Amino acid sequence: MAKRPLGLGKKSKQKRQKAEGSAEGNKETTPLDQIHVEVEGGGDPEDSVVQLKALWKSYLQSEREDERMLNGIVHECDRLLRNQEEEGLELGEEFHSIYALALSELAVFRTEDKGREGRESVGEFFDAAAERVDLGLQYFPASDMLALAKAKVIFQRIPLQYISQLTPNSTGSVDVDLQLLLEEGKASFRVVPHDPLAVSEPLDIFSDLLEIIANFGREEEIDEGLDSDAEDEPEEVELPEAHPLYRLREHLPEHAEWLQQQLLALFNVLEKPNAEEEESEATKFYRKIANKLGQSYLDAAAEPSIIFTTLTYEKEDPSADDEKKAQEAQRIAQGLTERAIEFFKEAESAEDPQTWVDTAEVLISLGNLQENESDKQEMLYKQAEEKMVKANKATNGKYKHILDTLLDTKA
Repeated sequence: MAKRPLGLGKKSKQKRQKAEGSAEGNKETTPLDQIHVEVEGGGDPEDSVVQLKALWKSYLQSEREDERMLNGIVHECDRLLRNQEEEGLELGEEFHSIYALALSELAVFRTEDKGREGRESVGEFFDAAAERVDLGLQYFPASDMLALAKAKVIFQRIPLQYISQLTPNSTGSVDVDLQLLLEEGKASFRVVPHDPLAVSEPLDIFSDLLEIIANFGREEEIDEGLDSDAEDEPEEVELPEAHPLYRLREHLPEHAEWLQQQLLALFNVLEKPNAEEEESEATKFYRKIANKLGQSYLDAAAEPSIIFTTLTYEKEDPSADDEKKAQEAQRIAQGLTERAIEFFKEAESAEDPQTWVDTAEVLISLGNLQENESDKQEMLYKQAEEKMVKANKATNGKYKHILDTLLDTKA
């Protein structure tokens, strides 16, 4: 299957490592007039608010490793607030959103700072971001833009400020209820059709957050597993009820279901691309969301698949009740995996053989859920084999090991 994206902790570390390779001057606050960006759409290049929006758009479209640019954005936001009346400026919802999100992004750069001072710096940036977005919502209570900004700040804050301080033995070391805070972020989130990127980014962070919660305490074992041929996943680390993550862990299934519902709502407002738009950004975005949806259904199918496999093939002398449970688990797992295949097919690209392999592997998973040696199982394996052969030819044998395993299984 396609690899999941880096978790927030790894992303922030990667960002800091790259940032540390640049000049120390990048950490300094840089006035907006020293950073040059193009103003699009006929906006007045002399208008400070127009310049701010153009600079923020430029940052979003970049690799997001320029702390100097972020400092320039925050510096300009401060200046505009101070001079609002004097210059007769109208600072709308987008201004407050930019200000809050820039502060939240700066917190990411502070996550690798060591010791108590570093932790306090992260907290101060997130405090300022939360305060700014709440002030904006006081002025513009119906703003979807600010509501999404609030959700994103909360989803970033939980892992980077709070979870980063915890160990599996931590108890009562966080001064907020993380489950309630996450619910506050979910309540603020909404899907708006006119800005899919602003919708997808909080969902990306939310997805990473769920992965962090699920794998908390076993990160090193998972990293080691990625570098080895071991098939067994590390066991989940049990948390005491007093642990700040205990309730979040207990509510993981409903959080995952919420994520899936939001991804589906976002997917439903996207236009299906045509063949002429193969390499357009809109097409790539459509496929990205389709892939995430496919993965979410596949993740949901994991538990019933294990129950079916265990009761059917591994338990000796299963009872009538076991057989009934196995059949129900099989039915659920099949339905979820079939839904996953629908979205992985939507994510396929004629130019990317890995997307064909992704679909093939889910076809194999669905085949494994059929009656052994049944016609449907053979049909699904055949469909998977065709995609694997095609991908292997297109990549000069890159997927030979997967194809050989499939052929050995069928033999």
